[in-house]
Amino acid sequence: MQCKQRRYAAPHCSEALLARSYTLPPRWPWGAFHLVMEFDANTCDLYSGGATSFCCGMAALNSPSGGSGDPESHVTEALASFLSHCARSSCRSIDFGANNGWMTGYMLSAGSHVLAVEPSKDFARAITETGRLNCGWADRLTVHNARACTQGMGKKCFAPSACAGRCSCGGWRWGNSPSQIDESHGEGCAERFGLPTNVSGLAFESLVWEAAAGTGEIDLIKMDADGPEGQWLKALRVMLHGDRPLRVRTIIVEASNVNPETMHHFQNVLGYTVLRLDKHDARRYVTREGFDAYSAPGSIEPLDRLQKQHEPIDRLKCKYSPPGPYRPLADNVPRTKLEDEWFAVRAMRHVFHIRPNTTVQGWATIMQPVLRCSYPMQYVLTLETADELLPEAQGSSPGERDSPERCRMLGYDKAPCPKRPHAVS
Repeated sequence: MQCKQRRYAAPHCSEALLARSYTLPPRWPWGAFHLVMEFDANTCDLYSGGATSFCCGMAALNSPSGGSGDPESHVTEALASFLSHCARSSCRSIDFGANNGWMTGYMLSAGSHVLAVEPSKDFARAITETGRLNCGWADRLTVHNARACTQGMGKKCFAPSACAGRCSCGGWRWGNSPSQIDESHGEGCAERFGLPTNVSGLAFESLVWEAAAGTGEIDLIKMDADGPEGQWLKALRVMLHGDRPLRVRTIIVEASNVNPETMHHFQNVLGYTVLRLDKHDARRYVTREGFDAYSAPGSIEPLDRLQKQHEPIDRLKCKYSPPGPYRPLADNVPRTKLEDEWFAVRAMRHVFHIRPNTTVQGWATIMQPVLRCSYPMQYVLTLETADELLPEAQGSSPGERDSPERCRMLGYDKAPCPKRPHAVS
C-alpha cells in the first residue's frame, strides 16, 4: 500500500508487526510511531470494508479533506500540553476506552507508563502488539482486555460478555459497522485469532490503584468510552476523598452521562481548573495565521454575536443534554458569560476556560451541546492553576511609547504618546 511506504524513519522491533501497522507521522511534540490497525496485512480489517481511507488517513501528515490526519487532534493537543514533563521524570497515565490505541501510543511516545483498558478483544490485541512493535514501549505498557466497572454500573458490567466467539465486543470504530474480521469469521473469530472467548469487567478503583503503582500519583487519566464516564468520575471523586492518598493531576473526559453536580464538585470542591476543548463547538475555526475563518477576514469577532440564533439550541432537550433536574439556560445566563476563550494554551490552539465558582445551573448550560443535538463536550480537568496554564501577558516592551497601536488604544491620535490614557474632557 502506498500509504505504508513512508515510515518517517521511526524505529521498529518486529518486521511481522510492521507489515500490519500504519505509521503516524511526527506531529510536534510527538515523534513518528507505528500503530497496528489490522490482523491481515494491507486490509485495515479491524474496521469495516472500505476503511482503508481511515487507516491511511491516520498515516497522513495532512488529511485529503484538509487539516491534520489525526481524527482527534484536540485530544492529542491536550495530551501534549499535560504530559510534556514525562520526558524528564517518570509519569503514569490511564487510557480508559483505549479503542485502537492511538492515544495510548501518544502517551507512550511522551515517555509515560500507560495502563490501557479496552473491552474489544481485537483492539486490545492490537494495542499490545503496538507496544511490542515500537522499541522500548512494551515495558511501560499494561493492557487490560476488560470493561472498567464501578458498583453503580451493576453486576452485569462485571459478568462475562454476551459477545462470545466474536473478535469485537462493542465500542466505537470507524464506519460504525462490524469489522471485516468479524464479518468474515463470525462467532469463530476469537478462536481463529487466539483471542479470549468472553470479556469480563474489572473494578475501576482497582485499575486506578494498579496504574498508580504504589505511588498514589497519576499524571493523567483519559476517559472516552461513550457511556460510562459519568460513573467513572463519580467513583474517582469518592477515591479522591478517601483515606488512601491519591492525586490525579489531569483528567481528559468526554462527558457522556456526566451530571453537572459532578463537574461542579471537581471544580469547586476538589479544586480542578476546567477547560472545555472546542471539538463539536464550531463557533470558531482558528486558522494557522491566528484568525477566525468564521469572522470577518483578518479578525476574531465577539463570540456572542449570534447568540440569539444559538439560544433555542441551548434550551433544546437532546440525547446528550446533561442528565439531572437542571435545564440548560434555565436562569437565562448564556455560556458566553460562564466561560472565557483562551488561545495558544501550551499545545492547545483554542479552548474555553470555565470561570471559577460556576454554579451547578451554570454547568448544566455549559454541558449542553453547542450544535443542535450534537455530541457530548470534552473537558480537561487539571490541578494546575490558570496562571500556570496561561500566565498574564508580559509587561511593557522597551520603546512602547513609539507604538501607534498602543497609542491608539490609550486614546491618542499618533505616536509617541505618554504611558497614561488620554484624558477625556
